[in-house]
Amino acid sequence: MENERIRAQHDATNRRWTRRALLASTGASLIAGLVVLACSQASAPVSPTSAPASASQAIPTQATAATQAPAPAQPVVATKLPVTPTGASQAPLVTTKPKAGQAVHLNLTNFSIVEVATIFNSLVDQFQKENPDISVTYTPTTDNYFPKLLTQAAGGLLPDVFWMNAQNLGAWVVRNQLLDLTPVAKAANYDFQDFWKAGIDAYSVKGELMALPGQVNDRALFFNQALFQTAGIKPPPLAYGDTNWNFQAFVDAAKALTIGAGTRGAAAQYGCLVPDSFIFYAPWIWANGGDFMNADRTEAMVTAPATVEAFQFLQDLIYKYKVAPTPAVLSTENGLSLFATGKIGMATEELTQITFLRKNAEHFNWDTGLLPAGRAGFANQSSGPGWAIGKSTKFVDQSWKLASFLVSADAETKLAAGGAALPSRISVAQQIWGHPTMTPLHGNIFLDGLHYVKPNPFVWNWSEIENMLIKELAYLWDGSQTAEKVMQTIKPQMDKLLQTKPS
Repeated sequence: MENERIRAQHDATNRRWTRRALLASTGASLIAGLVVLACSQASAPVSPTSAPASASQAIPTQATAATQAPAPAQPVVATKLPVTPTGASQAPLVTTKPKAGQAVHLNLTNFSIVEVATIFNSLVDQFQKENPDISVTYTPTTDNYFPKLLTQAAGGLLPDVFWMNAQNLGAWVVRNQLLDLTPVAKAANYDFQDFWKAGIDAYSVKGELMALPGQVNDRALFFNQALFQTAGIKPPPLAYGDTNWNFQAFVDAAKALTIGAGTRGAAAQYGCLVPDSFIFYAPWIWANGGDFMNADRTEAMVTAPATVEAFQFLQDLIYKYKVAPTPAVLSTENGLSLFATGKIGMATEELTQITFLRKNAEHFNWDTGLLPAGRAGFANQSSGPGWAIGKSTKFVDQSWKLASFLVSADAETKLAAGGAALPSRISVAQQIWGHPTMTPLHGNIFLDGLHYVKPNPFVWNWSEIENMLIKELAYLWDGSQTAEKVMQTIKPQMDKLLQTKPS
């Protein structure tokens, strides 16, 4: 009865979503058909007034066999375009060739904050100057991106070229809304050798390329150098290869960095921030040897001991070791702001946050280092936006020209100049991040991290799965249930969703 009461309270309390969690986890996809889904704002789970439900497990220790050599020197590249499986049929492309002298008009949209939209406006101007026979209307969206895109698709007004993310890709593919770019790229003799393999893999479905990758953002450990110096401890390693930097070493560092932890996790200074979004906690689960689904995506693996152990470790950081803020603390100030004000020593983050930190964390030195190795060694997660072409476009060639322009070396260089993205082109990524001259001075850790990226479990109804994960993991983050209990609740729900077929 008590568990039912707690669950009822959770269901009655809206949780706050960050913008990136909303984009990654939005239920707005084509899962239930082309219907606009309402996006709700939510608030953080209420912090418990007592410790977690039962005793926690010991810190996962790294197995001897899990040691890994440093990343190979050569980048992991996409050497060729994915080949359509043998026997697969492709419908001929239906395109409209403009009459001589007739200008082609294209619609372009993406999710973008104002500062980045300004860059895209300049890129669109450049594209139109280079292609005077093509005009482009660019419409950036700052909120409810996928619901708005769904409304356009339902009304037959899907833009010619539009922003896509890997999390929602499968849902749009099964609804046959995206143009397969494989034959278009082949016809254009397009060279993919300058693209990171992680980017091409993220947007390939059964051998068909469904979007051009624009970014390949992976994760690293942001850390406050000043706090490490004050505590008199070594900072995290700045390059892959040191497997002594493991879960136990991370806890030891977090303890040394924490000042004034109370019974509810309140502290003047925290050792770390616990990642509570999939793209940030996934590397920790994979590093411990855990996983979310089996290889063919038909069964949940969340109750496997390694998965449970890794999630329990993350909860222990908050309630057992008291080195991380509780959801109650984060309900008044988000984790990135706490890091920027010098109140958090370490945080699992991505490059997109660098612009914010350069502006708001100028009063102390900070850098990016290695996420700790677990039982299975190092692991990382990568997902970044790409550019899709609507299957309904009348101008395939011109849309391809625009999409490929947006991932050209010139365009990616301009977009990455502010340091807020990891470009999908190897040459641009290495130019920007190979030898950084601005903070973080070891941003090249993001390039090395791409060698340890694991396959994402982004099935066609992933948004439904992740929404379920957000709801159930709230009981883990607030300490009301152990990882074992939460995973037992998640498994049957995930199994059911994995068995669901698109209708």
